[in-house]
Amino acid sequence: MYYTSQGVPQDYQEALKWFRQAAEQGFAQAQYNLGVMYGKGQGVPQSDAECYAWILLAASNGLEEASKLKALFSQEMNASQIAAAEQRAKEIQAELGRKKGAAP
Repeated sequence: MYYTSQGVPQDYQEALKWFRQAAEQGFAQAQYNLGVMYGKGQGVPQSDAECYAWILLAASNGLEEASKLKALFSQEMNASQIAAAEQRAKEIQAELGRKKGAAP
């Protein structure tokens, strides 16, 4: 709602907060949305690596939309950029695993 200003004023920071909470719980659509926000620099500094990393996570969680976007990015990024983004996705996945393990 905050991202698209449905019933509330548009607020990328608030949208980011809610997308991140859902993404950290493994929701692929939220992971995809975070990727888009990083790709566009909406509420966060623009980062192709962070964008691609979150898109990879969403794709690995079965979101078809993310798989399609991943394919497009793969055509536009060089091997070094892809490797950096894949490494970042592994780091995010590890962070999420640690958070999940720390939950009561």
